[in-house]
Amino acid sequence: MILWVVYAKQLLGGPAQVLEYLGRHTHRMAISNERILGMIGLTPHF
Repeated sequence: MILWVVYAKQLLGGPAQVLEYLGRHTHRMAISNERILGMIGLTPHF
């Protein structure tokens, strides 16, 4: 079982600042297409 510990603090700038922050981070990829060298079956190679 995985237990999550959440730390949250009061917003300083309101909803607009929250949306701006999330917008900067939600579309980033963990691994860019350029780093993927190929696939063998269902396994990617970097």
